Amino acid sequence: MTFGTSCIFRNEWDHIIKCVLTTNDFEMFKEALWFVKNEDNLYSRRALIIEYIRVCCCLTDDAVNDAVDHLLEYLHQDIDATWQYDIGFLFDLLHNAGVNVEKL
Repeated sequence: MTFGTSCIFRNEWDHIIKCVLTTNDFEMFKEALWFVKNEDNLYSRRALIIEYIRVCCCLTDDAVNDAVDHLLEYLHQDIDATWQYDIGFLFDLLHNAGVNVEKL
């Protein structure tokens, strides 16, 4: 991903998160996982996951719970590639978000 594309990508991500938080459009939040999955840069992908989890901490809604389940499925598939050196950090984030980390 080039710098220009990354900036556009980041602006779109920020727009989605802002819409979710200001309009309670949780269906849009489900779509945000697409951005996480398609981020090529490991550090950017991790930052998006961290932000995704932190936003989930602020919300209690069935759609958000569903989004967290989708995130857990994705993390289960990609956990070694993305988090192999910081698995404890990821588990702490999830635990703080109220996620049962035993699902992983």
